[in-house]
Amino acid sequence: MDETPGLTPRGKTVAYGVLYGVAGLGAVIVLAGILAIYSLAHAIRDTQTGPSKSALQILLDCTTSTGKCYQHNVKNQANALADLHQFTIYAVACGDRPGTQTINQIQNCAVRRLEQDLLNKKIHKEGHK
Repeated sequence: MDETPGLTPRGKTVAYGVLYGVAGLGAVIVLAGILAIYSLAHAIRDTQTGPSKSALQILLDCTTSTGKCYQHNVKNQANALADLHQFTIYAVACGDRPGTQTINQIQNCAVRRLEQDLLNKKIHKEGHK
């Protein structure tokens, strides 16, 4: 049996939820970096296929805080971090039956709630167009 001194079953559930949240945060940061690099590469490739900005202008657009490319990536990263934060809250809320739920059950519950949140946001956003 898993003996973790000082942690109740509820504490273990919360600790695992936080652990998954931190791991997810690392993945989100890596993904945001990959997206930024992809955006930059895509923008540079576009300059080579038609009349567009120079590669230096695109590089500056993606690396200075006033650039549209930079702002787009910051917004995407902020949204991803907000979703991760919400997922962590849901994971804690879903772990409401200490000792009777597996980590997978808690994680699946949190994912379902987050998916429903995202779907509701999308429906709400589309309704205001």
